[in-house]
Amino acid sequence: MKLLLLLCFPFFLNAQNALNPRVNSFIDSFDGSTNYFFVEETHPGLILMIREVQYDCFQESYYVFTELYWKDKSGNYFKKKFYPCSETDANKIDSKAYEFAIANFELIKNEEVLPYQTKPDKIEDGKIIRYFSGKSHTAFRNYFFKKNNEIFSKKFDTYFITTKGDNLNYEHNQNLKLIQLENLILGEED
Repeated sequence: MKLLLLLCFPFFLNAQNALNPRVNSFIDSFDGSTNYFFVEETHPGLILMIREVQYDCFQESYYVFTELYWKDKSGNYFKKKFYPCSETDANKIDSKAYEFAIANFELIKNEEVLPYQTKPDKIEDGKIIRYFSGKSHTAFRNYFFKKNNEIFSKKFDTYFITTKGDNLNYEHNQNLKLIQLENLILGEED
C-alpha cells in the first residue's frame, strides 16, 4: 500500500484546478520539477452575443480564458493561451512576469486583495458597519502558482483594484505583489 501511494504522489504534485480541462492536460505533461503559474480570467455572461462565429463548445454562462507561464529545462520562458474552443501555440517570452512571480512567491501567497471600500469602518450600537461597493458583471482573475512542491491560488474581482476615487483600499491593493504582477502582465499585452 505504501508503494502505491509513493507512485501516485508525483501526479498529485501537478494537481491544479483550471476551469478549462485542456489547461490541466497541458500542465500534466510537465515533469514534477517544472514551476509555473497561470491566470484565469472569468467574465460573466455569454460571449456568444458578440461573436460572429457560432461556437458549439460553450456550455457555461460565463466566458473564461487562461494564460499559462512557465520556464523549460533549457531556460526558455513561455506563455500559452487557452480559450473555451481553442488554444494558441506556446510562445517564447521574456522572463519578467515569470521571474517576478517566482521571486515574490511567498509574499503573494500571504497577501490578500481587499474589497472596494467607500468609507472607513465605524461602530454603532456595538456593531461594526462597513461600507463596500460592488459591481455586477465584472471580471474575476484567478492566479494559480506552483513552485517546487508548493501550490496555491489567489482570486479577486477586478473591480476591487480599480479607481483611486473613493476606494479606500486602492493604495493597499496596488502595493500588493499580486497586483504588481497583474499590471506587469497587462502591460506586456499593450
